[in-house]
Amino acid sequence: MLTDSGVNAMSDRQTAAMHLADDSYAGSQTFARLKAALKEVFGTDNVLPAHQGRAYENILAESFVKPGMVAIMNFHFTTTKAHVTRCGGEVVEVLHKKGLILQSDDPFKGDMDLQELRRVIEEYIPEKVAYVRVEAGTNLIGGQPVSFENMLAVADICHEYGVPSVLDASLLQDNIYFMKTREAQCKYMTPKEIYHLLVQDLRQLVLGIMQILHITLIGSSFSTSTRSSLNISLIRYRKSIKILIPCSKCVKKSKIWLGLCKIMCKT
Repeated sequence: MLTDSGVNAMSDRQTAAMHLADDSYAGSQTFARLKAALKEVFGTDNVLPAHQGRAYENILAESFVKPGMVAIMNFHFTTTKAHVTRCGGEVVEVLHKKGLILQSDDPFKGDMDLQELRRVIEEYIPEKVAYVRVEAGTNLIGGQPVSFENMLAVADICHEYGVPSVLDASLLQDNIYFMKTREAQCKYMTPKEIYHLLVQDLRQLVLGIMQILHITLIGSSFSTSTRSSLNISLIRYRKSIKILIPCSKCVKKSKIWLGLCKIMCKT
């Protein structure tokens, strides 16, 4: 059976909300409610809805992919790859080798191989890289999650080379749960705080969303600023994070910069 992640059963409140929809030609309050909900969850100011994730993959490919360019990702999704190749681009996967080990208890098998990511960017040169796409979680290998640590490292690399990056958030709510339960630096954060850390202070954010926090969406593009640029990073840079949390290893539980306790336990 092959199903789309966006066809899961809807809650009674979601169904009821559809009957309250304002489908006016202009000034629809339904859009205003959608925008407010996304602002609350992601902290984004602008949103461009699409009827399905496949539709926004088309917009993304048409906007960024030119013949001879490459789109780098941890793992492809079928239609994502089709849109890239249709525009004359090539898809290169840089999934960490642990992601393809079937008998494994590794908590984050969707992580990118950071050394391979650097190698591919340098091989194709940054100007030929349409974008780096992080799919969280990786659908075609069983929805394997990507670690918070890996996402930040990918963002650092993209920023270093001046390469755009894309967060495909199709299964992000599952991924956030695994971050919170499996990563020490996320243990004391709420899911909403993790969401905001991944998207705040970014010039542009592109998400392929199928279901986020029980909001039934199929595809949307988000931007935190109307001033977009090709030299963008869509996941918050590690060095820019401004949040203090308790260190999970220190007896005194001293407040530290996110996951970096150099004074007490040097983790």
